[in-house]
Order: sequence, then C-alpha cells, then structure tokens
Amino acid sequence: MTATQEEKNNVLIRNCHLTFASLTKQCSRAEAPPSLLAELALFIEDCELYLLPGYQMRADQRDDLKKLREVAIKEFQQLQQRHPEYTGASEHERIQELLHELKRLKNLELQATSFSERQRLVEDIDLRCFEYQRDLRKVVHAYGPELQTFLDAIEQIKTVRESLLNVDRPYFLDIKQQCKHGKMSIDELREHYLTYVEADGRDSLARIGSADYFLTHLIGVFHTPEHQEAFSDDMRHYYPTPASIFTHLLSNKLSPTDQDVIYDFGSGLGRLPLLTRLLTPALAVGIEYEPRYHQVAETLIDDLNLDNVRLVCGDAQEVDISDGTIFYFYEPFRGPLLQRVVEKIFQVAEQRSVTVVSYGKTQCTQYLREQDFLRLACSDHDLFILKTE
Repeated sequence: MTATQEEKNNVLIRNCHLTFASLTKQCSRAEAPPSLLAELALFIEDCELYLLPGYQMRADQRDDLKKLREVAIKEFQQLQQRHPEYTGASEHERIQELLHELKRLKNLELQATSFSERQRLVEDIDLRCFEYQRDLRKVVHAYGPELQTFLDAIEQIKTVRESLLNVDRPYFLDIKQQCKHGKMSIDELREHYLTYVEADGRDSLARIGSADYFLTHLIGVFHTPEHQEAFSDDMRHYYPTPASIFTHLLSNKLSPTDQDVIYDFGSGLGRLPLLTRLLTPALAVGIEYEPRYHQVAETLIDDLNLDNVRLVCGDAQEVDISDGTIFYFYEPFRGPLLQRVVEKIFQVAEQRSVTVVSYGKTQCTQYLREQDFLRLACSDHDLFILKTE
C-alpha cells in the first residue's frame, strides 16, 4: 500500500468516526427524528462498500471499520424500536426477494458442474454485487433484525462466490506448478487454453467467456489492483480485450511469425503478451504504466516459465519500439500522448512495413485511421487492422 493510499484510508476512518459520533449524538436525544434511520442506513452502506475485497486497507483499519459498522447497526435497531411505524411492507418484501435470490444461487452452485457454468455464475454475482449493496437504501425503514438478515444474506452470497472460485483453484495451481518446474510444455498449455476457446464457440467473440475465465484463474488475480501511479488525463483505465477477440486476431487475421515483434500498449495484467506467446512464435512485448499491474504480469510470466515475452514498466512515449512489426491498441491513451506514440510508430514505418491493430470504435481507432501512412486492410468484430502502404 502506498503512502498516498495509507493517508486516504486514515482520513476515511477519521471521517467515519466523526460522522458516526454526530449521528449517535442526535440519536441520544429524546426527540430523535425517524429521518436518522435513513442516515444510519446510508452510513452502514458506506462501511459495507469500503469493506468489499477490492478496497485496499490494512487489517487493523478494516477491523476498526467493522466494529464501527456493528455499533451503527445496534444504534439503528434501537432507534427503530422508538419508531416502529417505519416498517413498510415493500422493504420487507425486498428482504424476502434477496433471501429468495440467495436460495436460487445456492441451488445453481450445486448444479454448476462445468467450469464455464461456475464462472458465469460468478460473473452474475459480480455484476449484481453493487446492486445488493444499493438495496440497503431500500430497507432503511426495516426492523433492525431484518436489516441484519439483509446484511447476512449479502455475506452468504459472497461466500457462494468464493466457494465457486475455490472449486477450480487447485486445477490452475497445478498448471502453474507444472509449468514452473518444466513438467508442462508451452504446447500443452496452449491445448488447455484452446479447449476453453472451443467451449465458447464462434458466437462468443467480443464477449467475456470461458477463455477469459481461464486467463483470470491462471493470473490468479480476481480484482484489478489499486493504482499506485496517478493517471494523466490522456490515459485510460484498464479494460482488457476479450480473450476471444485477441485469439481470433492472432489465429485468423495476422498469423505472426518468429520474425515479428508484437507490442501491446497498456498491457495491464499481462493477458495479451501471454496469449501472444501461447498462440504464436512472435516475440511479445507488453508496455504498462502502472507498476502494480506490471508486477502481476511479471509474476505470471515467471510462474509459467515463459520465454519470448518482454514486459516494460514505463511511459509508452519513452519506450524504444524500434524493433516492432505489429502494434496493438485498445485505447490505452488518447490526445497528445497518443499522438507522440503514433509519431514513434511512423518512424519505425519509415524503416519497414508495420501493422497497427486497434480494437473498438474509439477515439484511438479514429485517430489511427486518419494517419496518411496507414491504410485500412480489413475490419472484423470491431478489430481494425491497418498497414503501411
């Protein structure tokens, strides 16, 4: 955790204590209004959001916040007893809906016998996780015990998610161990990956599928790490290319050789350099500005004992790309930063033919298509492949 994040957390905890102290002072008054129920419930909701797994926080800070949340729930319950008129049926029904959803997820968990079924269920939980958190706003007038039931149901849903992930973790840990100790070849690892690509089918292009889940498990990071470095206005936050799209690009559109060097701008957690090594004999180079993402990628490449992959942590406009033949963009940046990187590619293009690929109908794609030294060779599934004249 960086000093900046540490300071932010200290301020957050301090503000939480100050806010709660103010709320309890108001609750202690004999004429405490029922509107405080809503404020307490929102405070509890904020605590829940800060306690989500993806939020970086020291263990002692997390424990402090948990204790604060527990005291807030008790305060809510006591105030609710003083205002029993605020127990609307709609809030009770919402709690029953959540309990029904929990039962449904548990039944589906038992039925999820395949990897893809388990991962789609995990994705469904992830997509709705914040919806569950927001629903706290809809139960602000519920009885204290019912609010606790609601919070317990959310925790059980998170437990279902974790148990689904745990089913497949040993399998991927075994793959990593075999690769690290030279007991699994790159060809065997490729076969494992292609099994999941085939399971998704042709219709899966441009959507998250089993191939993406395979990569996520292989990387072993299920939440994007917090930024260590501040992004400039030109930089875009990390959104990985769907695995099916990049696999389609390498296998059906480019077919790189051992003479090619493929640069991935904004390589994030290392997914595309890994896929390049799995599917082609080309040298893969990933450029990532954020140190934490770069560290995850380096660990992955080391764990899998992969050669022919080079990872660079730094500013793309300062990295030497003179040996590149193929350059890949998924709008990692725009504006002046993009312009300077494209100027570097133009300098390479004066020495040899190059291919530039951009994914998505983005500002980056538009800018690349406007370059006089590039022509559009083909477009397919939002992949735009441009080549020098």
